[in-house]
Amino acid sequence: MPAWLALICSFVIAMAIAMLWSLVPALLRAYQGVNEIITTLMMTFLGTSLANVLVKLVFRDPGTTVPQTRTLPVEDRLPRLLDTTITSGLLLGLAAIITVHLVMTRTAFGLKLRIVGANPRAAIHAGLGVPKLTIAVFAISAGLAGLAGAVDILGVQGNVRADWNPAYGLAVIPVVFLARMNGFAAIGFVFLLSVLSIGGESAARRLGVPNYFTLVLVSIVLIVLALAEYIDHRYNQSRRA
Repeated sequence: MPAWLALICSFVIAMAIAMLWSLVPALLRAYQGVNEIITTLMMTFLGTSLANVLVKLVFRDPGTTVPQTRTLPVEDRLPRLLDTTITSGLLLGLAAIITVHLVMTRTAFGLKLRIVGANPRAAIHAGLGVPKLTIAVFAISAGLAGLAGAVDILGVQGNVRADWNPAYGLAVIPVVFLARMNGFAAIGFVFLLSVLSIGGESAARRLGVPNYFTLVLVSIVLIVLALAEYIDHRYNQSRRA
């Protein structure tokens, strides 16, 4: 099939599998009230282990000694932006963030989700279908996560290695909270951390700076931002008082 059609099919499959994988945590949260942080972390661990098994036993490239899948030819991957090494998946990510932000702030569906997130009991009294909305938001979130993974593989990595787990979610979660759930602010924070990360790796190669230098920079930035958030929160409390 044409490369563009293969990419679209890959995105659809990645999103569908991710949505299916989120079904158990979604049902547990919707009907049993089980904390989603615990269940999703458990499902992430199981998903990584299952992916390792599939890479090593089913999809392993017989032409290499490293346990990995076959490498996708460069011409069949996501196209690059202009003459840079930046993949066009960046545009998909920006479009996804802006779309989610607009849905959450400009649509009735987003209002319902915010009500459920703020107070599920009040949402029930308001006549909202909390279990269905919970499952829906799990599916949408998981689908976007699956899309992000597909963009990374089809645009940057080119293959899947065993034990591959970049843990992007753990890096993005504090950024989202610091951005106060604002999509446009999240873009700025992610860009800042990306610059620090890439710059730190470059400094480690060219200047011989330890690799942990990047983590120190990122930690300092996050601590300063967290302190600023705390001071702003206390200031707003004092004004209300």
